[in-house]
Order: sequence, then C-alpha cells, then structure tokens
Amino acid sequence: MKWTLKTFAFILMLMIRLPSQTSEMSSTSYSIKRSSVLSAGETAIGQSYVLDYQLGLPHLGGMEGGQFIIGASVVIKAVEGDNTPPSTYSLSQNYPNPFNQRTKFLYGLPAKSDIEISVYSVLGQRLLILFSGEQNAGRFTLDYNGVDAFNRPLPSGLYFCHMTSTKGFDKTIKFAILR
Repeated sequence: MKWTLKTFAFILMLMIRLPSQTSEMSSTSYSIKRSSVLSAGETAIGQSYVLDYQLGLPHLGGMEGGQFIIGASVVIKAVEGDNTPPSTYSLSQNYPNPFNQRTKFLYGLPAKSDIEISVYSVLGQRLLILFSGEQNAGRFTLDYNGVDAFNRPLPSGLYFCHMTSTKGFDKTIKFAILR
C-alpha cells in the first residue's frame, strides 16, 4: 500500500504543479498521513489516508492548498432520530440507485448480532466485504464508494449487496453503477 500511495502522490504532484508564468520560484509541499476524518457515531472500515498539498504560486498571489482522501473506506453511521431498534432484520435498497460516486445502504438489527455485508458481481464473485463483525441493535447507514477490495473503481454494471447474520437473516439486493 505504501508504494501505491507514493506513486499516487508523485503522479498527483505532476498533475497539480502549474507552470510558473514569471521568473519567481514556486514551492510545493506534500504530506500523506493516516486519516480518521469521522464525525461522532461513525465507524470507518478499511484504511484511508489524506494527502495534504500546498502550492506556492507567486504569480497567482500566494499559497493554494487542499486535501485528497486516498483509500477505500466504508463509513457506517447510526441513523439519527428514533433510537428504538427495529423489530426485524432489514436491508433496504441503496440510494441513489444507480450511482456513480457514492451510495448508501440502510439496514437494521433488532438485537446485537454478528453480521456480514458484502458486494458481489453478477458472476457471484465476492468483490468486497463492506462489514464483518458484531454490531449493536439499531438502524444504520453504510456509505459505499463503489470500489473493490483492491480499491479499484468497479465498472458500470449490475452488482449485488448481500447481508447475513448468525441469527438466520439472509438478504440480497441488486444495485447498479453508472460510470
């Protein structure tokens, strides 16, 4: 993963660096750090990194900067509002559907449970485990960015989200990605 991040940072440096239109020198600084950019009540799954950059562009009047999130991370957040757990297990259709960049899956657990939520291709290949583990009762949203286990964007097509629990719940929904 470190080689991939260094390669990404190098390519990004080449893409961001603007040619100076004056004889003044420009300076650029970069840093890559592990990130946990989450609000209260959110859980990050997977690794994500933040690339901070600053460009010294005297001909544009000073410094310009920004951030890029690098890495596949899935964010699970408890649904705000009614705090009573649902009476049955549920996995609702994602929204938006179809999607391009991000989508959300809504699911509910009536009791603390071991669950697994995965993404499959139409050929039945498991492409990514979105969540696997124990979770408390409640209603949750899972924010998904449309990538596989190797952080590669999935191409346009039909896919399946499958949720199972050790308590006998088993449901699959179909969703589409349009790139």
